[in-house]
Amino acid sequence: MKWIFIFFLFSLVSCDKGPICFITAGEIQKHAPQKLIVSYGTGQKIAALYDSGWDNSKGGAYLFYKDEKLKSYTYYQNLKKPVYREEYNENGVMTRSEGSPMVDRIISEVNLDSAFFQIYFFKLQKTFQKLKITINKNPPLLFPLLDDSVNSNIKVVSFGLNTKDLTNLNIYTHLEYLNDCSKINHILSDTLLLVKNPHISPANAK
Repeated sequence: MKWIFIFFLFSLVSCDKGPICFITAGEIQKHAPQKLIVSYGTGQKIAALYDSGWDNSKGGAYLFYKDEKLKSYTYYQNLKKPVYREEYNENGVMTRSEGSPMVDRIISEVNLDSAFFQIYFFKLQKTFQKLKITINKNPPLLFPLLDDSVNSNIKVVSFGLNTKDLTNLNIYTHLEYLNDCSKINHILSDTLLLVKNPHISPANAK
């Protein structure tokens, strides 16, 4: 049996005005788990950085002002589908965000009775608490967020689940995090509904 799923997402965010917290191209390169693709502008200044897999499938794209301070970040699930974006003015203040910092979710069927879940979050200037996951009516479980080994500034939670004798799964996630620059707390809540279907394979998050 395989799974078809629907999910709902709710995020509480605020980013109208805030303190100055410059993010530079050099800082992003320094902390990236893999070498980033670099695009240069005038005077050999860095105009853009891309995760190593961005040109083929998915990942993050950073654009910079002429002084190499961050102008925007966009995460793509494919090159035509941006799912999350942050914008910054020339003073380093984040002025806008679109989408959710939960940038991707992958569900893989291990066998007929088990599945493997991976949930990805954009972490730049964010301090995350543990992710709380409630499955059906079972007690909630807490999972730490770990650094991704592929994409820059991404945290990931991974876990397996025994699906034997289950026809439906209701998975509720709750995540609290602090914006390290504005010192504003945020809450990210999500509901994922899965139904076993023998004709439909698991799919990536939309």
